[in-house]
Amino acid sequence: METENNKTIELKLSQSEFSDAMVCNDQNLIHKVQMNQILEIVDVQFQKAKNYTPSTTPEDRKIVHNTISIFANRGAGKTTFLLSALKRIRDNYKKNVVCLRPLDPSIIDCKQHPFINIIAAIHQTVEESIKEDPWKKPSVDKDCLEEYKSIYKKLLKGLPFIDGIGNENIYQNWDDELFISMQGMERAEASNNLIDYFHAYVHKALKLLQAVCFVISFDDIDTNFQKGYELLEVIRKYLTTEQIICILTGDLELYGKLVRKASWKCFDSTFLNKERTYAKRSEDEFSTMVNHLENQYLLKILKPENRIQLHTINEVIEQDESTIYIYFSDDQKEKWTLDDCYTALLKSLNFPTNNQRVLTSVLLFLKSLSLRSQIRLLYLIKKHISLDNYLENFLNYKYISRSIRLEKNNSIVTEMANIFWNDINQKSSNAKKLITLDPFYTVEMQTFLLHNNLLAGGSNFMPSTNDETLNKALLTIGTIYNIQAKKNSFQIFDFWLRLCYVQYATETFEGGHISQNINDFIEFSCLNDNDDLTKCIGLAQAYCQREYSKYFNMTDKTMAGTMIVDYLPLLQTNDDNIYTSLLLEGTQNEMQNETIFVSIYKLFAAIRDLLFHIETSNITTNISKKQLDNTSLILSKLMQYRSYIEPNNIFNQATLDANQTTENKNFSFGDFYDNDTIHNLVHDILTWQSQYKDMVENQAVSAQLLQRIFTRSYFTMVNIDRSKHYTNVGEKINAYIIGFLNAILVETAIEHNYTVVNLNTGKDIDNIFKNNITSLSKNKNYIFEQLGLYQWMSNCPLLKKFLNPFIVKIIYGYDIDINWKLYQYSTITNNIKIKEKKNQELNHNLKIFEQAIQWLDRALSPSSETNAEDNKKQTDTYINMYMDDNHEKEIIYLDKDMELSELKQNKMELLQKKEKTLINRYHLNADIKNNKYQKKENASFIIEDYKKHENDLSFYNYLCSIEIKESRILNYDSNIN
Repeated sequence: METENNKTIELKLSQSEFSDAMVCNDQNLIHKVQMNQILEIVDVQFQKAKNYTPSTTPEDRKIVHNTISIFANRGAGKTTFLLSALKRIRDNYKKNVVCLRPLDPSIIDCKQHPFINIIAAIHQTVEESIKEDPWKKPSVDKDCLEEYKSIYKKLLKGLPFIDGIGNENIYQNWDDELFISMQGMERAEASNNLIDYFHAYVHKALKLLQAVCFVISFDDIDTNFQKGYELLEVIRKYLTTEQIICILTGDLELYGKLVRKASWKCFDSTFLNKERTYAKRSEDEFSTMVNHLENQYLLKILKPENRIQLHTINEVIEQDESTIYIYFSDDQKEKWTLDDCYTALLKSLNFPTNNQRVLTSVLLFLKSLSLRSQIRLLYLIKKHISLDNYLENFLNYKYISRSIRLEKNNSIVTEMANIFWNDINQKSSNAKKLITLDPFYTVEMQTFLLHNNLLAGGSNFMPSTNDETLNKALLTIGTIYNIQAKKNSFQIFDFWLRLCYVQYATETFEGGHISQNINDFIEFSCLNDNDDLTKCIGLAQAYCQREYSKYFNMTDKTMAGTMIVDYLPLLQTNDDNIYTSLLLEGTQNEMQNETIFVSIYKLFAAIRDLLFHIETSNITTNISKKQLDNTSLILSKLMQYRSYIEPNNIFNQATLDANQTTENKNFSFGDFYDNDTIHNLVHDILTWQSQYKDMVENQAVSAQLLQRIFTRSYFTMVNIDRSKHYTNVGEKINAYIIGFLNAILVETAIEHNYTVVNLNTGKDIDNIFKNNITSLSKNKNYIFEQLGLYQWMSNCPLLKKFLNPFIVKIIYGYDIDINWKLYQYSTITNNIKIKEKKNQELNHNLKIFEQAIQWLDRALSPSSETNAEDNKKQTDTYINMYMDDNHEKEIIYLDKDMELSELKQNKMELLQKKEKTLINRYHLNADIKNNKYQKKENASFIIEDYKKHENDLSFYNYLCSIEIKESRILNYDSNIN
């Protein structure tokens, strides 16, 4: 029965260098279960060797294949396990067992044959034993010694006949009759009996050594393709006596490749070609044959019952039920588990350790790494996060200088990158860039994802693929980004726009995530350049617009988060209206037809470019006049409306020259850097930016979290776009931003394991958001202080500018229920205004339809005397304009020269439009009446409070006056979560 001590493993890093092969004692041996297995197998074979009797006839000769194989991946501790096993075998059996030095094929000279090395090792052991001080051991049996020397000579005579030993043509001197009679036949006889001679030689050697058996071990013979198969053949042919316990280590898959390589050599290309051509043999037939040979060969010499699989660290903990404790110093009293160590490491790398689901997944991956990799990580922890440092850094975190913490974290992530540099190098085209801290690091992350076709599934940089090398690279790159995002807030928006936006934008193209689509999109939009993102997003919108018209033959399709408007900001000077262009961008096709968009991505890009300017210029809240002017100028440029030329589809151009893709329309709003409104806004933005590091102090801003936030935001916007509720820019952009903030609130709450939030992303997102704020507020008052990223983002001046002011008050927690009623009241008020305006439009259309129908009635009744008189006064044509359901101007053109059937057809169509318009007006009037009733039902204090805030609502109401052209949201991949 195993004791608790047998299941406890202590790794004392202050006493041993576990990264090198060494003999482990029972306390620090990781593979205790497997050690018990190998010792049991060795004991069984030792008993057989103890009862061994040499065969007297060829028929009695015993050929056994009892090789003990130790399998594991590279770096799993096979050599350490082998050395530790040999030490225990020596201690357990004393002089009864002779353990030869492990044979490593990687250090065998290319011209040496492994069998020679084995014989030499045995011979050296015997010679050393004979030369020992006679006072320390009994005298050597002279008869036995003579027998040993005799069989040794016979053995050596047979060696030249082995492939790779002696001359290539062993018979080249056989034309000499004397040679044949005296030496040649003697050697031939020795060759025929080589196995018997070797077994006899082993027996005599053991008799001289007064031992029971030899232990011959081979370490990682599978890694040497030149010598590996030779060693397997030596084991198969010669190490077949019960007096040899053979142990080898390696990877079973690589052994299979050694056998397959040798098997294929049996079939030269000429033979294979003739078999296929003349015998009509298929390639599968030979492949099946090689598979069979591999299987039978390995079953024969590496019997399954003698195979030992070394577990990974995680398997040692889970399957072997062992507990591993790490000691970084001799005086350490607290026991650190691996989970403790890796959690401390991840926390220092700004990884979301509060999210138990994510943390468990990453810890499982780290504990599944090779032992060699884990030892290097543990030494990294010992160097930077020892127990004393841990107590200092994490228990007294707020008392330590931020610059010291950042410098320490930079050192940790740099050294971690060095540990996994080879993994990154194998999976990237520019590994040096990926292990270097860089303001444009997200560009390198994007390149890495595209290089590995991981844009759709790997943008969270979690180790969740089936490729361990790729997983190590993903985790390392993600942690390098996390450290940088902790310092620079602009890299948050960089991540969303260069990675997440590209992922979802290209999904809306026909064909989805094919490499050509993505590469063309990125190349055209310059999202992989070290450039301002405002321009890049404009170019990206131009590319999207071309793709939609190209594949869908429609110009009214939009990506979620964008909307088409009939609005052009021509040199507006009102201080409120100047903000509108932070949302606006246009595109022009080859016919110079312009489409104008309101895009939340344009707003994100503007925020990013402002933050980039502030943080790379090291601007603080104590801003100088020059810095204020420069920042104001940057902001005023971002407020310009620009129209970008779409790629020319007519000539099948994927991209245009850089000069052609620049904006062709640029409506300036004047020198806003001298404008008080801009200056005041700059001060607000600087104050907000300066709060970032303090607010996210306890919040891990990680790639994994940011990817989840964008995904939740995107699908919320999909649901918003599918709703018919939003008809104007104000309400829809308000819903977009609410959906975005709600996504941050929900995901940061999940990071802290708060389960009171509503995870839905339905069209009533404003109500969901309000309820989430209410739930978190009622649950714990201090929760919002822990949700640093949400706190910071919800205070963004540019986001708040486009929100309904009552939603802003709800965000701040001011009288949530009252402000919610005020928000609903403002929504109803705006709806009434919008519907009354629509009603006026419908009345105007009805008037136009009625006039046109009367004209047609007169035109269709010329025989009437009354009509005849009227016809003299009637003009020959009727032309007028009305607005269709999509707010497009439609022309009614009627002419007396039309055919009678055409006039009747026009009248029928107009009557249908009139009837439809009457129905729409009826429903619209009912809605207006209902909305007015809802408005009237509000308490008097709500109406009075609303009137007090009408000035605050002026800009929001202005946005609500801008109508949206009805568009159809593009399909998206529902499998993406």
